[in-house]
Amino acid sequence: MIVTDSSYLPISLFTLERNRERIFVDCMGEIRQRNNRNKSVYGLVRRSAILRMLLTEGTPFYQLINRKYKIKFELPIIRQEFRGEGITTTKEVANTISYTYKYSISETGEQINLQSFLKFTIIEIINEDLKKLLHLNKVSDTYTVSDIIKLIANCHGGVHFDEWKGQVPSSLMTERSSPFNINTNSFLYDVLQNITEIVIIYLTPLWNEVVKSLMETKPLGVEASKTVKVIKSPKK
Repeated sequence: MIVTDSSYLPISLFTLERNRERIFVDCMGEIRQRNNRNKSVYGLVRRSAILRMLLTEGTPFYQLINRKYKIKFELPIIRQEFRGEGITTTKEVANTISYTYKYSISETGEQINLQSFLKFTIIEIINEDLKKLLHLNKVSDTYTVSDIIKLIANCHGGVHFDEWKGQVPSSLMTERSSPFNINTNSFLYDVLQNITEIVIIYLTPLWNEVVKSLMETKPLGVEASKTVKVIKSPKK
């Protein structure tokens, strides 16, 4: 004999605007958590997917959310330079594929808005062998912040897997300072962590306002959702 127990759970109904704000808050929470976790390939591509949605996809999601709040996204940004294998001050001594820029917040920095930050160069190719591959569809001599987000999200599975047109040497998929390496030895983890840290600081004022608004928003209505619990009678 099978016995069922029916009950009803209330489901709060909200506007599309409110649900989008909830998604924004959850996205911010996820990239904060993932930026503080141990390195993993999935964690890298997942962060790139969230950053792509927030910052670069069509009308950037943060701009869509900000239409209501009108927040100005500006920070005093300064730039440091380092190569893929460690800190250096001159490109000539860097025995590496790429030359990388790191950005940080400083009182002495120039006020930069978020859209301008996304256009900043963060990786510059200095390896002559790699420059010979510039004819390939994913290889560039420089990569901006936005470029790197899209490269990881679009080529490595953050959102989808683009086809590589042309033969790319397998060494570029394993060298620490290659922008095509997503193994956990890759400097891309440091690059994307730096990007994520800056983006979080940029978007935190918006996050604060949205959270406050969500706490004050009442549902349009409530719908009762029926749940059925199946209870099996004990065997005789």
